[in-house]
This record gives sequence, C-alpha cells and structure tokens, in this order.
Amino acid sequence: MPATGLQLLTRALQEVGVLAGGEVPSGQEQSDAQVIAQRIVDSMGAERLAMFERLRTVGTLVSGPRDYSIGPPAPAPEFPITRPRWIDPATFIQDSTASDPIETPVEILTDERWAALRQKTFDGGIVTAMYYDRPGGISIYPTVNIGNTRLVLYTPLAVTGFSSLATIYTFPPGYDEAWHFELAYQLCGPFAVPPEIRQRVKEQRTEAWARVKRPNVAATVGELRMPGALHAERVTTSLTDFNRGWR
Repeated sequence: MPATGLQLLTRALQEVGVLAGGEVPSGQEQSDAQVIAQRIVDSMGAERLAMFERLRTVGTLVSGPRDYSIGPPAPAPEFPITRPRWIDPATFIQDSTASDPIETPVEILTDERWAALRQKTFDGGIVTAMYYDRPGGISIYPTVNIGNTRLVLYTPLAVTGFSSLATIYTFPPGYDEAWHFELAYQLCGPFAVPPEIRQRVKEQRTEAWARVKRPNVAATVGELRMPGALHAERVTTSLTDFNRGWR
C-alpha cells in the first residue's frame, strides 16, 4: 500500500507505543526517526537477500582494451551506474547488430582466480570471464578483437529513500510489512520502548524478513561459488555461510 515517509515513520512509532492511534510525531520525533530510517536504508544496501530489484546495464566493448570503468568517480564510465557491491550475473553479446542477439554467460572471477591468471591480456573473440574490482572497475578475459560486442551486467538495485518524508513509497508484496517491523524495531532503543514490546516486534520483524528473503535464497543459492581457498573435502554450503557472502 503506497505511503509517504512520514506515514511509515508514524505507523512504526505507533507500533511500539510511542504514539497513540491518531497521533502524529512531533518535529523532533520526525527528525530522530528519519535519521534512523536513513541508516536502515544504507545498511540494507549491503543486504543481498533484502533487495527486490535488479538492474540490467549494457556496455559497449571495443577491440583491444581489457579494463573498463564503472560509475563515479570515473569521468566518463563505460558503465554509467552507481558502483554495485556485486555483479551477478554477467553475460556477453558477440554481435549486438543481430536481429536476435544471443547472451552467453560470463564467469565472474574471485580475487584468487583473477590473481591466478598468468596471461591477463589474452586476445580472443568471446569474453568468457570478468573480474570486478570495486575500487577500480571491470577487467574482461579474454579481450575482444572484433566490433559490435557488448557486456551485460546484472546488478542489485538497493532501496533508497527517506531524504524527504513527503516522498511516496510503494513496496512489492511482503516488503511493506518487513520494512514496517524493521523500522519499528530500530526505533525501540532510541525511544526507550519497554523490553516486552521490543521482543514482540523483534519476533515479528524476523518472521516478516524470512518471508521476503526465502524466494531470494531459492533464486540465488544455486549460483553460490565456493572460494578457492576452501578445503577440497568441504562440499556443502550452509545458509549461514551463504549469508556471510562469498562473492
């Protein structure tokens, strides 16, 4: 259900008993709650399973170069998007002029795999792998020697918001509840909410996030790559390990 930032904050404060039904937060309460909401938004930008949107960005490759820039602070990046925390997946289009361009998978190399490549400027016609160095940019392997090629990046689109309490937000199914209880829980400490209410909200928060993250686990856990440093005898992946992030 669409709601303004102020409405979301008001509902959360009512949930934890700071406000009664029908009351609205004072100017100071709005300011304090808004800071907490902005902190949650920033934190969720690092939470893979909490993101519900994915951005598809197509960049042009040219014959020769291995490295390509992505996002600011590069002055004219080949991929003009905010630098993502991760890329998953990536694909290669060998002929972008075709009536039906074909995208082939590109392996995203870990730091260890990239370091292990002895010849990093190998020249070829099809990109089979790439390395993403967040402080720097993207390196493809092999480099291309033909024209009309494209690299396609699929990146998570983090939630942004609460810079203005007048902005209207619309969430996919389940996320409205999850954000409501997340905000309510985070407000408990600063607003001195009684322990029994905090515990109730914590449990509801856990259940709400479990419902929205479950489909995301199913969609991504099969793509998990095991780090090369792991012992060869370890063949299983726990959800705890997955949530730590091995990308």
